[in-house]
Amino acid sequence: MRLSRATVAFSLLFTASIVFSESADRHLTSDQAHVLYQRSAFAHGYIHGYEDGFHDADMDLQMGRGERPLKVQKDYRDASNGYSQDHGDKNFFHKGYRQGFKEGYSDSIRGRQFRAIDETRNAAEGMADPSLAKLKEKDFDRAFSVGYDEGYDRSSTENMQSADFSYAANSCESQLPRTAAALEGEYCDAFTRGFSLGLSDGEAGRVNLRTQTAQK
Repeated sequence: MRLSRATVAFSLLFTASIVFSESADRHLTSDQAHVLYQRSAFAHGYIHGYEDGFHDADMDLQMGRGERPLKVQKDYRDASNGYSQDHGDKNFFHKGYRQGFKEGYSDSIRGRQFRAIDETRNAAEGMADPSLAKLKEKDFDRAFSVGYDEGYDRSSTENMQSADFSYAANSCESQLPRTAAALEGEYCDAFTRGFSLGLSDGEAGRVNLRTQTAQK
């Protein structure tokens, strides 16, 4: 039986739609933090890394292997799961992925809850549509990544409060790149969002350290 051209075309279109729906990244479409993931390859890599790290640690526990060093784990080394060329800067994605993997693996191997979805949604709260943004994607990513590092480091300060981001605003203004000076508000907004995620991760690590110390 010969198929008509229309039937063949419909079949190909239907098959393509299935492939697309299977390959579409839900983090960029249906997730409540999708605006953040669309703007930041670091944040997008982070959520993929966290999910993979959490899963891999769970598998290590189920297989009786116990905790393994990050450097021997293929997913952590490659840091590419979930990345494609249209997802932004690869270096920022890799950096975010490895940081997310580290946090997810640590949370899972120590029996802590999966917290990345809530934390990234908090970081994305109130973000405007990407089409309205004036700050270039790479500058947003740079600000978010630098803010994350600063928040993570700042978490070691005993008197630092999660809700007090005046430090983040002042720190951003003091190191604002010349290329972003005209868009200080948008740049420092991205910086503060990254700062909040880094601060949360750093505090989670401190809680774990205090717990381990108390058990000794």
